Amino acid sequence: WDEALAHLGKGEAVIEELTAGFRVPTDVIAYASRLLPHIAPGLTPVASVRENPGFFEVRPTTVDEQVVDACEELLRNEGSVGLIAADARIPALTEALAAAGLTYLGPGEETTAQTRLTLVPAS
Repeated sequence: WDEALAHLGKGEAVIEELTAGFRVPTDVIAYASRLLPHIAPGLTPVASVRENPGFFEVRPTTVDEQVVDACEELLRNEGSVGLIAADARIPALTEALAAAGLTYLGPGEETTAQTRLTLVPAS
């Protein structure tokens, strides 16, 4: 942050580390916090104030058909589904989801009763 602020001519700005999450469920924050030592050593893990009534699951795969199958399985349940993929895989997954007839949203779009799947690039 210091370097970015210096480029903006705001080197004197105060930096506050946020340690409470209000929108992201506990399971997701806990998973992301495990990555902190590798991507941002020195940052304090965040605590979520929101409990997740659903579930959080990581299914590593490189086969698009397995990804589509998992999405179809999860969409049979209530709630929304977030599919997080490496940026390089987004075009292939876009095609695979469309071929399966699954509609999806991009980051920031609001889920609806008709579209509950969001495809999110990992970046």
